[in-house]
Amino acid sequence: MSWCCLISGDERSAIKIEGYARNDDAREALSKLHGASIFLCAAPPFLIPHLSKAFIPDHGTTRPVGFPRTLNPEPRTITRIYYVKEHPTMPTPQIRNLEGIVLRASKGGEGGRSLSLFTREMGLIHLTLPRAVINRCGTGILLSFACVRLSAAIYPEYGVISQYEGRLLFDMMKLSYEDMTCWYYVIELVLALYPVGQKEDEAYDVLMAAARTAEERNPRVIAFIASIKLLAAAGYDPTEAIEDPAALSEGARGLLCRFRGYRWGSPFEGSISRALFTECARYLDHFLLSVCDTEMKTAGAFL
Repeated sequence: MSWCCLISGDERSAIKIEGYARNDDAREALSKLHGASIFLCAAPPFLIPHLSKAFIPDHGTTRPVGFPRTLNPEPRTITRIYYVKEHPTMPTPQIRNLEGIVLRASKGGEGGRSLSLFTREMGLIHLTLPRAVINRCGTGILLSFACVRLSAAIYPEYGVISQYEGRLLFDMMKLSYEDMTCWYYVIELVLALYPVGQKEDEAYDVLMAAARTAEERNPRVIAFIASIKLLAAAGYDPTEAIEDPAALSEGARGLLCRFRGYRWGSPFEGSISRALFTECARYLDHFLLSVCDTEMKTAGAFL
């Protein structure tokens, strides 16, 4: 399917051409215009064979060179010719209703936002949030660890949010700088370890439970426990893959195992030694670098 479009001021005429255009069709369309100034043709030039001379700029004559008198009875000058390729057919988007946790929100094009979310249905995804949708739905929940319900058009290479609503699971902005950095560690861990578009129920449950528990328990310890559990859910259990047992003291290994088996919302059994916690934190950074081949920008956040 091809299109020829003739534009003149505020008048526009189009001929829908199947296969090729007859010269009579083009003449008839041109005769209806009061002086065409631009000719747009998505079809190759050979579809209108002998009219190519008609579009040679001729600023001094009373009508374009090569035009028969009957085509354009009034003196006009045609200034430009464009041959426009047909656009490939746009893929049909998949409309999805999703529930997810906002990990990161950054500035997007034309006043919009780019969101990274971990969803129950699709795991980690990156979506575009247009400015018009922000104006309609608000910006109050476009923060890390907000739980949102949204509708989005999912294309093969990107997705666009059409509407959303939600609430904050906990407010990171109320944390101290040190504790906030620990939660950015959790976000970086998820973005580094989990592939885009792959459903991960265990990881989603960990993020949801950790964010809810952070309101009631020590947020730094909860972020560390979440990191251990997320590693295990991704197939890198730090309690089972200790390469050098001598790298951790017996007390630190025991603390690490207690973190791994912690039940969300319950009181933590026993006290947490600052020295043992620091030892576990150093081991976690080393584990990510040596076993997971991941160099964290937020390394040392728990120290």
